[in-house]
Amino acid sequence: MFHVELQINVNSFATVTTSHNPGAAYSGAEVAVRDLVRTFSLPVLPTPMGKGVVDDDDVHCVSSARTTALQHADTILLLGARLNWILHFGRPPRFDPHVKIIHVCQ
Repeated sequence: MFHVELQINVNSFATVTTSHNPGAAYSGAEVAVRDLVRTFSLPVLPTPMGKGVVDDDDVHCVSSARTTALQHADTILLLGARLNWILHFGRPPRFDPHVKIIHVCQ
């Protein structure tokens, strides 16, 4: 396990982390997630339940380069989704063996 310190606007995460429903889409956190993505210019790879939170044609969406994005990410911020078979359990060869995953879920 590792320790990560982030100095960002905590209010951006408030809707995601305090919702009684899992995930950004169900919690109504679409605006907060889009603001976070655009503020920090974060690449986004939506899971099936997160489709539409960030538009597929948004410059930050990397769905068309899914394999490359997963294999070359050094850090992943996973919001509301499970690290299950859809995301290959976060394991190589689909993920970099040294990737750090920050999992924000309920």
